Amino acid sequence: MSLTDCIRTKLVATLGLILCGLLVIAACGSDDDAQVLEEQSTEDGIDLDGIDRVDDLVEILSGHDRDELRGHTFEIEAWVLAPPRSRNSPGTPPQGCPVVPDKQDWLSDEPLTTRFEVAGASIPNDALAETAPVLRLVVPYQLGFIDIPERARLRGYVLVDQYADCPGAESLFVLEDVVEELSAERTDELNDVVTEWDQITSEHGRIMLEYPAAWEIEERESGPSSRIRFLGPEPFRTIRLEVQDGETWWHPEADGGNPPDILGGDRREEATAGQAYARLVDDRRRSGGDERELRLVFNHDGRTIVLAMMMQDGAAPDLESAWVFSEMASRLHLEGDVSMSDPMDPMLAASDEVGEGPFLSEADARYVAVQDSGMTMAEAVEAELVSEQAARAAVDGACRNFDGRPDGVWLVTVDGITPGGSEALRLVYLDASSGLRLCQAEAPGVD
Repeated sequence: MSLTDCIRTKLVATLGLILCGLLVIAACGSDDDAQVLEEQSTEDGIDLDGIDRVDDLVEILSGHDRDELRGHTFEIEAWVLAPPRSRNSPGTPPQGCPVVPDKQDWLSDEPLTTRFEVAGASIPNDALAETAPVLRLVVPYQLGFIDIPERARLRGYVLVDQYADCPGAESLFVLEDVVEELSAERTDELNDVVTEWDQITSEHGRIMLEYPAAWEIEERESGPSSRIRFLGPEPFRTIRLEVQDGETWWHPEADGGNPPDILGGDRREEATAGQAYARLVDDRRRSGGDERELRLVFNHDGRTIVLAMMMQDGAAPDLESAWVFSEMASRLHLEGDVSMSDPMDPMLAASDEVGEGPFLSEADARYVAVQDSGMTMAEAVEAELVSEQAARAAVDGACRNFDGRPDGVWLVTVDGITPGGSEALRLVYLDASSGLRLCQAEAPGVD
């Protein structure tokens, strides 16, 4: 073999080795290359049919080319939740929009706690509105009244042109159909967080209060005020009872201006404390973040009494602490006579005179009351036109807090048969001007 042939042979062999190496590298790297191609494909276009979670849909709505999402049918599995704000809150939807945004049901992957029930009052978990990945459900009027389960697989659309100018348009999920009802097992329901209770009496406030037997207490009394702190183990929050000489009264219509500091906060809801009417003050002014102070405020025997605690809200709320707080409020007992205790009692602004009218005639009031009583074989046996103040005071423990400021109220006593089949005597409250029913209670003097 010549030198030239030898060189040629070695060159071919070397090229062959290089080619084999490249083939091996290519074979070994095929999985990685496929992954790269898949990632590039994902970047170029998302598999929209594979999206079945709310948070995934929320994410692509915030960062994906929206033209590709319009008109696409999505099927998502979601919890259908009442919004934090009340469906009965005031407000009308903007023109061409389905509903006031605060009143739309939420769709979420998790059974979020959107409202807290505390001491007979319902308060919104406002912090969720700022952080939770949710969609807002729109049920087109064409679907009529349909039953939507608490958790379901839903088919629908996003970014519908009809609602493009509505508030929060990018979060609207327009329902096409309820595909399937899904299991809805919650883990946030609380029962008997505390099973053993002890008692303590505040001589200053003339109050007997029950508290968890395993908790520690700290008492302090200083002149016109006293305080008892109830300290539980983690994760419970400290609850405190404060008693201050002098009663607290304020009503925006009667007094105007800002409320006294003890009633200052985001909202003041009607609540109960033992046998007393109270105000649950929801105050986030001092806490910030995902915390709020709850204060149950009421008057008794010439003193202002406050049961209070700090509470974590948002995605991880202190539900157990709220449960203990509510139980302590319901188990509270006031010594002596309990009369006007709500510091914002509507009687503070109620008129003690009947207005000039025009009002429904007595005959019309009797007829309307019978129709609105909900009883059969009903008959109006008595009717009286009274002032708003007299109406609110007519039945002890009932119908004191009806809505509105009527110029006059018809109190109509109706005798009839209830839907349960028993005989009853009911007092029906009618706005004397409009005829609308304001309230209904068992007639006084009925055993």
